[in-house]
Amino acid sequence: MALEAFLHNYCLSSEEKDILTTRPILENGDESFFVVLARAKDIKERCTALMQDPYCMMTATLELLETISADEENGYHRLFSWCQNECRLTGDVTYTLDCGNSNFLRLRRGLQTLRPKDTYFNHCITEFVNNRRNLLTIRLSENLNKWKRHRSDENPNQMISDLFTWLHEYMNEEREGVRMLLIEEDGSDAHFVMSCMDVIFSGANKFVQEFLIPFFEDNSNLVQLFEAMQILAFYENIVASTISPESSLRSTLVSIEQTLWFRITSLLIVRVKHYFRLSPFVSNSFVSSTTPDHTGNHSILTELLLLLRQCFDV
Repeated sequence: MALEAFLHNYCLSSEEKDILTTRPILENGDESFFVVLARAKDIKERCTALMQDPYCMMTATLELLETISADEENGYHRLFSWCQNECRLTGDVTYTLDCGNSNFLRLRRGLQTLRPKDTYFNHCITEFVNNRRNLLTIRLSENLNKWKRHRSDENPNQMISDLFTWLHEYMNEEREGVRMLLIEEDGSDAHFVMSCMDVIFSGANKFVQEFLIPFFEDNSNLVQLFEAMQILAFYENIVASTISPESSLRSTLVSIEQTLWFRITSLLIVRVKHYFRLSPFVSNSFVSSTTPDHTGNHSILTELLLLLRQCFDV
């Protein structure tokens, strides 16, 4: 009896080894694999503690420790492969990051158990964020035609608003799902969640650039371009607060804003030169001009000021 009790405390049974090495993980919600893996961890800790006892049989205890360590490592490696396969499923367009999805709950259970193994866990997270990033680019491409259909000459910026409204809603849903998947109860992994969100939404960088910059280059309406600038600034702040101020998507939006501002200033310079009928190489000689048509100059200046006021009133 004493030997049986000792073996139970310091070894896995044949059935437990079978569960750890061959039986399906979480089949029909069966938690046996995770129960046995947790027990293997406990046995390893007891063997390690036993090694500190000066009266223990060192050789026998070392053999027990090596055996249970190998069993535990095999279990974790099997769990790692299983989690990788589950992470690949997250790239499907029908996959949702919520508790109504049984596959999502399975993945969360697996990652929670795998977390102590940093190398395995980080590989799985990389697989997860890459699949979610690829899914984002697929969904952006699918919505492109819909946004183009809603474009109108009267309000071409509606297409930009549609893009960022959708992206904002998707961002909130994704953040909540990533939080449920990864964050600890004490909130200690909040920064880790932001890092994952940054990688996922970096998938929008190229799309947003290719979508917006040609649109701005083809538009010479200053009022509409100023309105587009305000839309970009608004959603840049949303990205900063939802993901992080250092996120790559926010940096992309800042870069696009700078490109747009250069486009606006270039158009303003051209417009000023046109209104005052100046040569491309402008001097300030018009200030001292004695042209008798003061009324015409006043009318031109008034028209320019009205244009600027209209822009800044957007």
